[in-house]
Amino acid sequence: YCFSLFMPSSYEGPLLKSILNANAGIFQCDGYDVYAAEDATLGTTKDNITVKSILVPKIYVGVSQDGTAGNAKLFMAVWDKVIAGGRFKNYDWTLKVDPDAVLVAWRIRDHMRPHVGEKVYVV
Repeated sequence: YCFSLFMPSSYEGPLLKSILNANAGIFQCDGYDVYAAEDATLGTTKDNITVKSILVPKIYVGVSQDGTAGNAKLFMAVWDKVIAGGRFKNYDWTLKVDPDAVLVAWRIRDHMRPHVGEKVYVV
């Protein structure tokens, strides 16, 4: 199960649309969801499934002390939604994937195969 949090009005919206159209990235995972603080429809999969964002609360993202995005509360809210939705329970592992990350699902499957059925945290 893979999920992404994205900002539809930034470069991430069109990027995820193109990834969906290519049937790549998280859309190659056995299950996936996309989360955003605004309604967005990415398009339709090859299986005729409409992919829409699951809404998360709008949370201010500032700058942390080290100059990076201070987005911990935002990601905590997303994880709350993932857990509340419960879909992740139907899969052997869960991946949080940035919209601009390259994900090759079959490589992840090969890498994670030894951990199927285990409760592990892999970085």
